Amino acid sequence: MTAQFLLVDTCAYLRLASHVHPNFWGGHPQYELRSIAETDPEFSGKRLRSKKVWPNRDPHPALRKKWQLKVTRPQLNEIIASEPQVLEFAEAALEEQIAHRRKFDGAGEAIEFLSPTDLRLLSTAYYFGHGVLTDDYALKLAAREFDLAVVTSLQMLKYFFDLKFVDSAKVDNIMQQWHAGDDLPHLGWVSEFKDFFKRAAPKLLAAAAK
Repeated sequence: MTAQFLLVDTCAYLRLASHVHPNFWGGHPQYELRSIAETDPEFSGKRLRSKKVWPNRDPHPALRKKWQLKVTRPQLNEIIASEPQVLEFAEAALEEQIAHRRKFDGAGEAIEFLSPTDLRLLSTAYYFGHGVLTDDYALKLAAREFDLAVVTSLQMLKYFFDLKFVDSAKVDNIMQQWHAGDDLPHLGWVSEFKDFFKRAAPKLLAAAAK
């Protein structure tokens, strides 16, 4: 079976990569995890650097570069040219499904559901027919509208568990760390955890809550 290529968004990378290093990127039996160049600037931003140090420490920047999806200049030009149509289609679908989640700027103008980086990730995935690794609700819905495979952080964590990169104790510890960092994937994570791991989700320490 050919491994499914998954393009990884920034938040999913931050949730998972350090916990399974050095086994995050690259080829696995079922999935091939790749970064895209457009996510790299997010790691050098002041806000992220003040919260997480490891993404900018060796060997992580070099690993992201090593496993970056190879895109030629003509391919990139075609991806960029497709973005207005991809955005139009995605925005219309998301407006129909999650209009109540729409945010507005100070002038009352609607803000697009997909950030520029998420749009590039989606457009690149659509161009190559790759899936996405993400927990972002809008991006998940949009990717499914384009018939792209979607994998969540918890689903990937279960996959890493099956590969024995982490054990049950490590999985529970990861959940505690996500909780402590106010970084649980979404409100329905408990049900999703049970679906994937076939056991109850760990009880999170109240002291870790923010």
